[in-house]
Amino acid sequence: MRRRPKTSPEVELTPLIDVLFMLIVFLVLTTTFAKGQIDVTLPKAKGVPSTSEPIIIEILEGGAIKIGNQEVKGNNLKTAIENMTTKGRAIVVAADKDLPYEKVIFVLDVLKEAGISEAGLLVEEQREN
Repeated sequence: MRRRPKTSPEVELTPLIDVLFMLIVFLVLTTTFAKGQIDVTLPKAKGVPSTSEPIIIEILEGGAIKIGNQEVKGNNLKTAIENMTTKGRAIVVAADKDLPYEKVIFVLDVLKEAGISEAGLLVEEQREN
């Protein structure tokens, strides 16, 4: 009687690699979409959605000003705005709802001094009951 040589069990790696690839794609996409979060509590109002990707200037609750992820001091705001490439992009000011109104006016005045005549205010959509 002949003995068969023992064969070691083989594990198929193709399905494992497919699952791993899908997991990587999922994680990359979710971290990409999580980047655009704003750190302010917006006031509620009816508004019109922007058609292009706007440049967002955030005014945080404490009065700090951020363009993108970079914090900008008030006296350097005009220089930072002038250095941005704003051609064809809308500029939106996202101010915290509890912020004193004069901070918003300050940013709008700096935008006007930098030669930007139109800027929108970012609001949270108000839902009708």
